[in-house]
Amino acid sequence: MHRASSGFTYIELIITISIIALTLAFVAPSLETYSQSQKVKNTAREIYTNLQLARMAAIEENKTVDIIFSLNPAAAMSIQDSTGRDVIPRVDFQDSTPDVKLTSNLCGANAGKLTYQPMGNLKDGAQTITVGLRQTVTEYEVKINPVGGLRLVKK
Repeated sequence: MHRASSGFTYIELIITISIIALTLAFVAPSLETYSQSQKVKNTAREIYTNLQLARMAAIEENKTVDIIFSLNPAAAMSIQDSTGRDVIPRVDFQDSTPDVKLTSNLCGANAGKLTYQPMGNLKDGAQTITVGLRQTVTEYEVKINPVGGLRLVKK
């Protein structure tokens, strides 16, 4: 009597490993793109959340609140009330995403600065902050309307 052996032959094993390797070769680049896209989205969400907190602080404390952006290459933001006290500690986006870039339509004498009034509206009208990475085209915009409302939009 001959007993049947169980298991894989070497040829079956090599073919299976080859199929797995080919699949990973095709999937890996798309995972990198997804990862970069998520970094941009997370940074934009963090800015969005901090702007919401700044607006709430302005309304709650009945004071003006300044949001100061260091655009490039620093890519950071700090939020202070009218007395200079930090409402939210400085956030340095370079720590979590070293290749992040911020651009904005903030211009004029107060370039890089937004001010929420005690009623929650913006001092200087509608503003847009664009978040992206230096080597990719994925960008998100944080749009702030004149009355202080926020929207996060994929560009």
